[in-house]
Amino acid sequence: MITRAFQICLLTLMWSITAHSAAAGACPDYFRFVDFGTQDANGALIRGGPIFRIEQDDRSLLRDDTTTCLDVGPVFTDGHNQPMPVVNTIGYAPALVDPALTSLSVTRITGGAQRASDANAMTHEAAKTQDSVEITNGADHLCVSLAFAFTKTISCEVANPFDPTFPLVIYCADGDCTMTVMAIDDDIVVSADWSDQSDTPQAVGAATSDTVDGIHSFIFAQMSR
Repeated sequence: MITRAFQICLLTLMWSITAHSAAAGACPDYFRFVDFGTQDANGALIRGGPIFRIEQDDRSLLRDDTTTCLDVGPVFTDGHNQPMPVVNTIGYAPALVDPALTSLSVTRITGGAQRASDANAMTHEAAKTQDSVEITNGADHLCVSLAFAFTKTISCEVANPFDPTFPLVIYCADGDCTMTVMAIDDDIVVSADWSDQSDTPQAVGAATSDTVDGIHSFIFAQMSR
């Protein structure tokens, strides 16, 4: 399926960029916030990047085993004197946002979000120029329906609610939708997967826009810069 192939390629690109930022390290036994770090003048990753909440009201907001801490220190501590480890990726419990979500993660890809966003949009942009596609315009989205031998793929572009200068395209096929890269900035991206049983391009477009809004609202509420 074309969406999965492109997702794998983009994830490979994202991880190849990230892999050189810092070595993986052990996470603290307990922490309430994580730090996605920033680069110093020499390009080394240090503390002091965007902070994300990962616990609220004594309840973890994360899925198990979805946090990759980095060997970066010293780290900041929060108001309860708990460490805020520098991390490469976290995975939030998707049901906190929408029961239809099956995954939701935030990842550092230092300086690579623009490249990943542009690459993700390539198939969608190319499809818009083909005569055989159906294009659906909504108030806040544009979707393209393209039939393949065994499946029908619908790609939808919506304005990136974090920064509209980064393209945001979601691909849906066979009831599954993939948002490989929603850039917060050029270093931090959000990825998600969800199920969508909508049966028309118009319905898929509206549902996609609503899901993106819900993801943005949740992530925005957890982060501080």
